[in-house]
Amino acid sequence: MLSMSPNEMAYSYAMTAQKKRERIPRDVGVTLRHQLIDILESGDHSFEGLRRTLHVTARHLEEELRHVQKTLAGAGRTLSITPAECAGCGKTFEDRLRKHLHAPGRCPDCKHNRIYQPLFRVDD
Repeated sequence: MLSMSPNEMAYSYAMTAQKKRERIPRDVGVTLRHQLIDILESGDHSFEGLRRTLHVTARHLEEELRHVQKTLAGAGRTLSITPAECAGCGKTFEDRLRKHLHAPGRCPDCKHNRIYQPLFRVDD
């Protein structure tokens, strides 16, 4: 059995974490927020589509979208959000937007799991 000292294990863990960070493709000199604004200016995009395109977690994307809202408001523009909608009963989750920007896992009314993702775009 191969045993490692605590220092070797910590170094191994740090190198693994560094490799994971290096895999995320980013344009040099362009912030994630600017990339997000550029993507949203091209049309409607779902939450999951943005998350996969930018290679970020749901929590990180929600934080970035909240900041994008403030940035755009300062420039006289708006982030338009079409709320998530249940495919089973048609309920829209507009009230949920105050706290969460992503779609729920299932509808609280009909318990249906098919939820259409919210859509985001930049309006002038």
